[in-house]
Amino acid sequence: MGDHMIEPRFFLSMMMLLPEELVHDIFSYVACRSEPRIHCEPPELQFEHNSLGIRSLSLVNRRWRRISMPFLFSSLRINVLIDVKKLRDQRSLFSKYTKTLILRMLSLLDKEGMEILLHSLPHLKRLVRVDVGSELTITLLNALHEHSSVSTILVASIPKEATQSDLSKVILLQSKLIDPSHSRLAPMMARGMEVFQLLIHHPELISHQFGSQTFNGLCELDLLMSYLPVTVSWLPEFTAAHPNLKKIRFIYGRKDFFSRYTLPFISLFVEEARSRQLADAYSITRLSITRSFSTQEWRVTGLTIIVRSSVIEILSLLSSFFPEIQTLSLKFEGRPTRGLTYHIDDAIAILHLFSSLEILALHCLFKRLHFGNRKPWHALARVGNTGQFEPSAADITEAGLLWYTLRIAQRIPSLQAFEIHEEAYYDEEFCCGGRWFVKGWLHVQNAPSGGREVVGTLKKT
Repeated sequence: MGDHMIEPRFFLSMMMLLPEELVHDIFSYVACRSEPRIHCEPPELQFEHNSLGIRSLSLVNRRWRRISMPFLFSSLRINVLIDVKKLRDQRSLFSKYTKTLILRMLSLLDKEGMEILLHSLPHLKRLVRVDVGSELTITLLNALHEHSSVSTILVASIPKEATQSDLSKVILLQSKLIDPSHSRLAPMMARGMEVFQLLIHHPELISHQFGSQTFNGLCELDLLMSYLPVTVSWLPEFTAAHPNLKKIRFIYGRKDFFSRYTLPFISLFVEEARSRQLADAYSITRLSITRSFSTQEWRVTGLTIIVRSSVIEILSLLSSFFPEIQTLSLKFEGRPTRGLTYHIDDAIAILHLFSSLEILALHCLFKRLHFGNRKPWHALARVGNTGQFEPSAADITEAGLLWYTLRIAQRIPSLQAFEIHEEAYYDEEFCCGGRWFVKGWLHVQNAPSGGREVVGTLKKT
């Protein structure tokens, strides 16, 4: 069919002819969508239940309605009283299909709403996972533990009274450790609680003895660096004691930290960059390492880097030392000057070397890229502008970003999303008149025509 788009009606008619097991597989794919895990540094993707997409498919015909039911009701999100009443009024459907319960803003529920929730829980016969993203009460915790089919309770916090409760099903999503020598989690972990992510402030205070501490179920470790050097001599013993630990992030906002106090994971890169007189061209502010469970080796998979010059040289060097980067955040400093802009094809050729790249964050890149004298996005900006006036600088930048990111996505098959942040003064020449911003997330997906497309809406101010 070449580059022609497939008509939606033709696509639906083809779907109608598929065997039921293939339709089921397609619905399973539609039921999950990738969303940015924005609290994570660098940002990553996680999969969320796509109720809107499944709901649309369920309205096509009776056959699709029947196939969609397990997906449509597999996840239930409760925010306010009306959601609790929906759970009560459609109990038979939720009892038959619901496997995940997401609880938010429980403090807004009155006594009646909480009673309805507690009374409805035993009727959810297939419930396996409960995600409590708000304040958890001891009453609700005990009710969830008594539920026979629930195996996992994800919580944002633990009530103080829980130190005397059974916590064998509980996973604390994130815990902050201010003093590495003392953990307040010990009493709760002794009752079976696990911790998914641990944030350690002042990791320079970590002694070698810290390596012998254990945190049940730990999967991610964040080290929030200060201005003092950090030793990682405790890491081998610590990682050996935590078989589920898959990701460690070193996070610090100061631009000179990783060059002054080089960590072993990037030392060879730093030395090579220094030997090529590139030490002043960049600053690394965040570093993520991931463990391969097959080899047990740690490799760099995420970087946030501020680039001041020599973008092509820096990226080329990064790709040679860290070919398995999955998340790359590029931030550009200062105003672009003549001779410091880059052709889009040269930038794509370098980015193409990162064959595992999934998330690409671009901060203030747009004015540093060019595509010769032709600027097709200007026409796109005029088409998308519904006002009576000429498109603004933000409109043109948004159109250009959509055009550029599509070209990048077409060359990097592994890419799943862009995080975009562009800003400039209204009066660029004199750096005054206030600032405008274009920012947000763009997702990459396969187009019905067989190509790639970039979708999403950027915020403009």
